[in-house]
Amino acid sequence: MDETSAPAPAGKGDRAMTGRTMAFYFVMLAAAAALFVVSIFVGSVGDTIVAVPVMVIIVSTMVLDKRVIHIPPVMIAFLISLMFLGVAGKVLGGGTLLNLAGDLIVGVALGLCGIMTVYIFTKSLPGARNETPALVSAFSFCFGLAAFALWKATEFYMNRAFGLFETESYESMMSEIVLVGVGAAFVSILYYENKHMGLFQHTVDRFLESNYDTIGMKRTDQEEVLTLAREGESDRLEFKSTLRTNLQTGDRDKRMEKAVLKTVVAFLNTDGGTLLVGVSDDGTVTGVDEHDFDSRDRLNLHFTNLISSQIGNEFLPCIGFDLVDFGEKAVLRVECGRCDRPVFLKEGGNEIFFVRSGPSSVELTGMDLINYVNNRRRNGRWLKRV
Repeated sequence: MDETSAPAPAGKGDRAMTGRTMAFYFVMLAAAAALFVVSIFVGSVGDTIVAVPVMVIIVSTMVLDKRVIHIPPVMIAFLISLMFLGVAGKVLGGGTLLNLAGDLIVGVALGLCGIMTVYIFTKSLPGARNETPALVSAFSFCFGLAAFALWKATEFYMNRAFGLFETESYESMMSEIVLVGVGAAFVSILYYENKHMGLFQHTVDRFLESNYDTIGMKRTDQEEVLTLAREGESDRLEFKSTLRTNLQTGDRDKRMEKAVLKTVVAFLNTDGGTLLVGVSDDGTVTGVDEHDFDSRDRLNLHFTNLISSQIGNEFLPCIGFDLVDFGEKAVLRVECGRCDRPVFLKEGGNEIFFVRSGPSSVELTGMDLINYVNNRRRNGRWLKRV
C-alpha cells in the first residue's frame, strides 16, 4: 500500500503571543528604558548604546511578533540582565562580583549566538542534519571570543576618536576576555555533552523555530519530528518508544502493538493527532525497532496489516504514516485525521472504544460510550450511526 498523509494537527509554534508573554515584554521594555536613563546619569556609555537596540528589539517583537523577527523571552531577559549588571557595576565600581557575573553572562550569550549562527547558515534545526557536536561547539566558542574582541576593538577606536569610553588597563581587558571565554566555553561544553538543562530549548530552539520564514529555512521531515518531540505529549500528540519490541525483555510483545493501535483509535475518535513511534516520553529520538524487520518496507507492510486487521481497511483513508530517517535510526510518524464515525480496536472477539483525554488514551464502556457517541453525533462530529 502507498503511504498516505492525513492532515497534521496544528503546531504550537503557530499560536499568537499570549497576554502573559505580552505583559512580560512590557515589563522588560520598562526595565530597558529605566536602565537607559540610569546609564546616562552614571556615565555607562556602553550600556546606553546597548539599551537603544534592546528597546527597538522589544518593541518590534511586541508589534511585529513573528511577522519579521521574534526574540524569545529568555533572550530578552538575558539582554536586560547584562544591562543591569553593567549599570550596577558602574555604580559600585570596577572589579565587583557584578562585573564578573556580567562578563560570564556575556560569554554565555555570545556562545548561544554562535550556535544560532551555525543553524542559520545551515538553515536547519539542531539534530536535523546529524551535525558534528564537536564542530558546532568549537564554532560557538570561537564566535563568542571573536565577537567580544570585535566589540572591544570598536570600543577602543571609538574612545580614541570621540572619547566616549573610559580607558581600560590591559589587566582589566584581559580579565574580561578570560571571563567571556569561560562563559562561551560553558555553553560549548553543555552543547557537546548534550546537557543543556533546557537552556537551548528556550533560546536557540525557540529562536530558530519562531523565525523559520524570516531566516529562509525549509522545514524537513526530520525538523518537523524534532519540533513535535520538543513540544511534549498532548491531546493531539503522543510518543511511543517501540512498535512491537518490549524494551525491558527485548522480545516481541503484542502489548506494545496494542498500545500503538490504541492511540491511533483514540485520535480517530477524537480530533485527530500525531503519533511518533521511536520517540521516548521525554522527547528523545531513540528510533523505532526496525531491526526486528528484514527491511523498512517490511515494517511499513506490518503496520499496514495491523491497521487493516485490528482497526479496519475502511479507516485507512484517515490514517497516514511514513518513516522519517535519522541516519542509523528512523521514526514512524503516524498522522490521524478525525473520523466521521466511531472506530473500535478489535482484540480477539471484542471491540474496544478509545478516546483522547489530555495526553492519554482512555477506554469508554457502557453508558459512557453511549453518551459520548450521542454527543458527538448531536454536535455533528459523526455523520453515521454506530
